[in-house]
This record gives sequence, structure tokens and C-alpha cells, in this order.
Amino acid sequence: MKKAIVLIIFLLFTNQAYADKKFEKDLKILSKFNSFINNKGESYLSDIKFIKDKTIILIYAHGQLTDRREKCTKKWNKVPPAIYQLDGITINDFTVRVYHLCYGIGHAWTEKEEDYFWDVYDKNNQDPKSVLNLKDKNGELLLKKNVIYRRTKAMKLKIDEFVAKGFNNIVLSGISAGAWTSLVLKSDYPNLIDGVVGFAPARSGKYAKKNNIRVG
Repeated sequence: MKKAIVLIIFLLFTNQAYADKKFEKDLKILSKFNSFINNKGESYLSDIKFIKDKTIILIYAHGQLTDRREKCTKKWNKVPPAIYQLDGITINDFTVRVYHLCYGIGHAWTEKEEDYFWDVYDKNNQDPKSVLNLKDKNGELLLKKNVIYRRTKAMKLKIDEFVAKGFNNIVLSGISAGAWTSLVLKSDYPNLIDGVVGFAPARSGKYAKKNNIRVG
């Protein structure tokens, strides 16, 4: 059932109609913590003159502990040695540069809204189109409140930013939800993203609620 969320997210990305002020606020706060990471795990600004067509940008996305805004400064959200030790290495004349993306956008739907979303989806034979226009009591699309959509959107914006600067060799990496999001984006934009280094890609959902575990 969860595989369909890939299609839903893609459809919504291609039909976005209005700006999300809460999203923009969270993004502005979190972007202050974005940085390149050297092979010792230390942050540094892009003051080094990269040769753009000979640079591989390796973007790392952390996992997810909460649906609310999540700081990437916590030790469990930092770039692991297996990734940051790749910074500066050369592969076939291409130099790897590791980038830590703080993409933990919050403001996800409530449990009640989540139940409503998936109940409608199930009652309509799991047709993705059946949930595209579901809204909350304030008229906001439920899909745009979902943390999956918001964090995928944040990562895509960063990819677009690098491409606009002339970096065309993009590889995504991450753990858990970060790896899952990376795979979603690779699936949706195969020509934009060159590869994914994923550790334990997974996401929780309706069937992983506390004290109410069901098989789905």
C-alpha cells in the first residue's frame, strides 16, 4: 500500500498551486545548519573552488524521529563516518564533496487526519487519485501537510539549487527515512540524480502506531 505514496508525491510535485508559509519558515530555520562536511566530520562552507563538472555532490539526509520540525544538529542526525570519510576522495577524476542537508520540515498531519486519509484510500480500492484532493478543516490539502511530502520537497529544492549552480553530478545518501526519501527522488527524477547510497531505507505509517500494531 505504501508504494503508492511515491506516485502521489510525484503527482503533487507536478501540480503544486500555492506557496506554503509554514514550510518556508521551517526551511529558512533549518537551512542555517546545512553545510559541506570534510573527511573528519567537520562542517565547512563552500569557500573551496570546486571544479563543477568534475565534482560529485553527495547529499546526506538524516532519519526521522518526529513529524515536527527536527534539528539535524543532534548527534544521531549527523553524517556518519561511512559517508563523511568520502569527502575529498577522487573517483575517475571526479572529486566527492559531502553535503549535510538539514531537511527536517515539520507540520505533518494529525493522527486523525492520517486515519481519514488512509481510510479513504482503502475504501477506494487504493486508488491514489482518491486522496489527492482531501483537505483539512482549514482547506489545506492533507498531502501537503504530510511529512513525507514536505521533506521530499525540501530535498528536491536543494538538488535544484546545486544544479542551477552548475553541479550536474548528484548522488543522494541517507539512513532510514532519509534513505527512503532519496530512493523516492531517484525514482521520480532518474536523469537528475546519478545514484543513491541508502542505509536501512524505511518509513513508519498507519500500521506502526504505538499500542495498535496491525499487519498491512
